[in-house]
Amino acid sequence: MRVLLLGFFVNYALGAVDEGTLSFSIGNRTYQTKAAVGAMQPLKDSTRIFVGVKDRDARFLFSFTVDIKKGSETETLTLTTYDHDLSVVFRSQHGAMAILPEVQLVKENPNEMYVERVEVDSGTMEEVDDRVNPTFGNRIQSLEKSSRHKRQKKIYAKYRLVKPRWHTMTKEQRIASGEGIIKNKKFENTFFAVTLKPVVAQGKIIAYEGSFSGIGRFAKNATGAEFTPIKNGEFFVKVENVR
Repeated sequence: MRVLLLGFFVNYALGAVDEGTLSFSIGNRTYQTKAAVGAMQPLKDSTRIFVGVKDRDARFLFSFTVDIKKGSETETLTLTTYDHDLSVVFRSQHGAMAILPEVQLVKENPNEMYVERVEVDSGTMEEVDDRVNPTFGNRIQSLEKSSRHKRQKKIYAKYRLVKPRWHTMTKEQRIASGEGIIKNKKFENTFFAVTLKPVVAQGKIIAYEGSFSGIGRFAKNATGAEFTPIKNGEFFVKVENVR
């Protein structure tokens, strides 16, 4: 399925286009606007990139948001829902679509703790009564064992607050173990890819241009949705919060 989905992605070489341009096709309809905008939001370990528009005249809303590694803002990047926190929203009078990664990592909370029970060896021995409880079926056997005792290590329980194991795992380890992840079954077999090319002037990013494509469940009404490709996506947007 991944090979099929990647086939939808084509990196378009953009020529001279107007600021605010964004266009794409969903199904047999093409949507175009010159009112799109971009924004950059610095986060702790990443930078959030937003590109979108709410065009009242063309009567559609479209946006995508992606978190990229801090320091990579000036690089040309190709990002997908397989390897990045990338979300897409589309709404129009003809239907709606949303795409999220099928698997997302739970955001780490430094204050998140849980109680762990640990058995601790006291280093001493204790004597344990090894008699069997006298019931109808084993009364005689119980009497025979009534004087039996055994010695074993004395163990006591200790409780402590610890962070979840997945806090120290890599993304691959978390996906393999199933710890610290969210599975979005609703978005199974959906896909989105975007190429971001920064426009830099005097050492600052002033705009982004790029292309995108993918496939998602397009709902024409509340009764159901069908897989529909997003094709021929391209954009050129001025970036707010210039870095």
